[in-house]
Amino acid sequence: MSRQSVLALAVISLLASHVPTAVAAPSPPAEPGADRRAVRTEPSTRGDVTFATMLDRIRVAAESGDWANKGWRDRDLEEGLNGLLEQAMRATGRKGLELPVEFDLVRPAAVDAPVGGGGRLHNKLWVSREPTASAGHAVRSIILADGNVRVSFATECVIIARGAVEVAHGQRNVILAGHYVHVSHDGNHGARPRIRPPQLAPERPEPEQDADEEPPPGSIVLSGGSLDISHATDTICSAPQLVEIAHANGVTVVNSPNLRVSHKNDLKEVQAEDLTLAPPEAANPLANRLKVTQVVHNDTVARRFAALDLGGAEIVVRPGAEIRDGAGKPVPGLEGWKLTFVCEQFALFSNGREDAGFLAPRER
Repeated sequence: MSRQSVLALAVISLLASHVPTAVAAPSPPAEPGADRRAVRTEPSTRGDVTFATMLDRIRVAAESGDWANKGWRDRDLEEGLNGLLEQAMRATGRKGLELPVEFDLVRPAAVDAPVGGGGRLHNKLWVSREPTASAGHAVRSIILADGNVRVSFATECVIIARGAVEVAHGQRNVILAGHYVHVSHDGNHGARPRIRPPQLAPERPEPEQDADEEPPPGSIVLSGGSLDISHATDTICSAPQLVEIAHANGVTVVNSPNLRVSHKNDLKEVQAEDLTLAPPEAANPLANRLKVTQVVHNDTVARRFAALDLGGAEIVVRPGAEIRDGAGKPVPGLEGWKLTFVCEQFALFSNGREDAGFLAPRER
């Protein structure tokens, strides 16, 4: 055998000894412009995501601040919301329900300016750690709160809150709250064709829509405790403890055994077993420790308050204040509990980890 042949055999043997037994599949490429650290690549099965899972994802995003990165999105949240719409269509018989806004059509609110109080959200994403995230106007925006949300005018938004949500005027929103939702007017301003902003997603054209078939103006409103709507049109709503509507027109109520409606037209009640994203019935860890005797609502939030009965003494607590006795001292066993939300006859207390919601009797 020649010297060249011997060298060739040696090289082949050396290469063969370093060949691995299995080759791992390459990781999928990240989406263009996305932050790899902020994008989840293993989505949950659509329809299997629960409200508790969503709250965990919101808490992680709020604490890490990753949501402010360009291209951030959470597959659990997206899959859960799309699964909810599929389940709602099956339960209610309504066709064509779709998310009013999607993650690829919004930009982080923190990129342009801080938002709060009377601020405006337009095609924005806002993940809040504040006790109550407040905005004056929100249009085609996503608001995720590890607390409460208050918006004066909300159109085509997704709003998810651990605690409570208050909207003065809304249409075509998806609203989920762990304890309470109040909407003064939902779907009462007429339908308007959705417009997808082309500068945010030029690669995804808006699906063609029949000019005579506008989407219904009502919202999907789900609460784990109670909900209260003054005027509702084409709204889909659900709450295990209480659904109270003054004027209901074309409303569908799902899985709500305690329903109070003053004036109704074409009201439909249905039962559904597979609304996996609907908030479960909210527990109240202070139910045996606290009694709320009165809730005073005011258009000026700072003037709202709750009156408590603590061992026979009446105590007034205002938003943001800790529960204290008549001498201004902490109440044993209630240390750290603050009034975080007041609206209509509802008061929500929180210690940062747990929430306790109370419905006070309405004054007649």
